[in-house]
Amino acid sequence: EGEGEGEGEGEGEGEGEGPVQIGVGGFKISRDRSTSSSNLFVLPAATSVATGGYLVIGRSANKAGFETFWGVTLASNVTYLQATPGDFIVVNDNGTHTWSLLSSTNAVLDGPTVGVGQPDNIQRKVPVTAANSDLAWTTTALTSTNTGPTPGRGQAANAVTTNGCYISEVSDAIGTSVSRNEFIEIHCPLAPR
Repeated sequence: EGEGEGEGEGEGEGEGEGPVQIGVGGFKISRDRSTSSSNLFVLPAATSVATGGYLVIGRSANKAGFETFWGVTLASNVTYLQATPGDFIVVNDNGTHTWSLLSSTNAVLDGPTVGVGQPDNIQRKVPVTAANSDLAWTTTALTSTNTGPTPGRGQAANAVTTNGCYISEVSDAIGTSVSRNEFIEIHCPLAPR
C-alpha cells in the first residue's frame, strides 16, 4: 500500500474501539412539517450517534438536570443535546405538534409523527411503520409522577427502517417549571441512506 492510502478507513470499527459513529450533523427536526427556521432544530455539524444508539434532544435542560428529572443515567450509546433556542421543542403549549426528521437537504427521513400534545408521551412500536399512523405508537397520558417515558432506551435491537434513523419517542413533562425536560428521541440502528 502506498503512503497515506487507506488511512481512516474502518475507523472506530476495530476490536475494543466501540461502536461505529453515525454522523447526523446538519440533520433537522421539523415541527409541524415546516422548513421555516423558527420551526427547525438543526443538529450541530459534529453531532454523531453510536450505531444502535440514541440521540436525545432536551428542550432546555442540561444533561445532569435532565437525567435527574427523568431518574435515568443516559448510557454511553446516547448522545444528549440541549436544544437552542430552548423553546424549539414545545410539547405543552396547549396545542398539538407533529415532528419530522429531515436530512441536511430537507429530504424527509421520518415523519411526520402523529400529533403530540399535553400531557402526552409517544413511543414508537417495532416493527417500525409509518410515523403518521396511530398504530405506530404507544401513547401515554402522563401523570404528575412522569412515569412511562424511556429517554435513551426502549427500542428493540431489530428496530430497522429504510432511512437508518427514526423518531422513537416524544415526551411532554408534567409539573411546575419542568417543561425544560420535554424531549425528542431519535434511534439510529443503521446509518441513514
